[in-house]
Amino acid sequence: MKEKEVIRLRRKATQSGESLYLDIYFKGKRRYEFLRLYLIPERTKADRLKNEQTLRLAIAIKSRRTIELFNNKYGFATEKPDVNLIEYIQLVAANKLKQGRIGIKGTFDTLVYHLTKYHGDKIALQDIDIRYVKGFVQYLSTAIARTSGEVLKSSSQHNIYTSLKIIIHQAIKDELVTSDPTKSVDPPRMVLPHKEHLTEEELKRLIQTPCPKEMVKRSFLFCCFTGLRISDVQKLIWKEVVTTNNETYINFRQKKTKIENYVPLSENAISVLPSKRENTETDSVFDLPKESTIRKVLKKWVSDSGIDKHITFHCARHTCATLLLNSGVDIYTVKEILGHTDIGTTMQYAKVVDKTKREAVNSIPVLY
Repeated sequence: MKEKEVIRLRRKATQSGESLYLDIYFKGKRRYEFLRLYLIPERTKADRLKNEQTLRLAIAIKSRRTIELFNNKYGFATEKPDVNLIEYIQLVAANKLKQGRIGIKGTFDTLVYHLTKYHGDKIALQDIDIRYVKGFVQYLSTAIARTSGEVLKSSSQHNIYTSLKIIIHQAIKDELVTSDPTKSVDPPRMVLPHKEHLTEEELKRLIQTPCPKEMVKRSFLFCCFTGLRISDVQKLIWKEVVTTNNETYINFRQKKTKIENYVPLSENAISVLPSKRENTETDSVFDLPKESTIRKVLKKWVSDSGIDKHITFHCARHTCATLLLNSGVDIYTVKEILGHTDIGTTMQYAKVVDKTKREAVNSIPVLY
């Protein structure tokens, strides 16, 4: 006679698929443990593979619970199930995506890329120890970014390391590991770069100064008021500029992060938009020259305005962030406008604003 299972892995239908949970019946008592793991409709091969990974993790948790249950009964030492680190990261990312954390996928994809480069994709979650983490920090110091082909910036190293800490903390919550090895390891040192930006007065001066190419001027100022990157303003089309209920906004997908972003347009931003005229919905909003020409035009325009700063097109994005923060906009709203995936990136602008406030306070003469 087959022995009845004490713990069964069951499924519960949800609006977007199925939720996995454990049905535990032991010594006449029944309880349920919801695993926060979800199966999705299998429309593609990728969906099927993701479900297979999810089921493997659920089965591993079920096995662990069974071991724990009988260890407690017979007094044996508890063992942890072997869970693949890379698969676990992908499952955590998928679950957070279901919770609406859209930007987290790119963050964890980057983590997986560098962990695989560092030590392959066969390591178990339980094998992450102090030695492994120290080696990963050392790897990050010379690692090459997967997009730019350059050595990772200190801020990127720090963000990737922070992502690993998030995974370990989640594994502790899921009772897959018991300790955090990152507590005993110094994180990558983050050197904050100087973010050159224009003050409000400098921006007014630039607006009043003629520019050799009007479209370069309009696009740069538009980025000062919206926070767009040059790559996004170059590909912005009229279909992405929407007006409803007397409100105008842009709804576009960022080229860098591949994340869709929505930015309301202020009167300042609307005022520098070129006329649509006979352009179609798929035409570019800003008909810009090649980037080498943009750099030359921008350099002359800034010089003609009398501003003694090295201003690049990306400084428009820095300018937008500092203007918003100086105007009292909260840091999380600024993060959403700029489309940052990590609040730590936005916090760098807050430090610039703190410095500006300190200089403003210190400008008052001593009266006593």
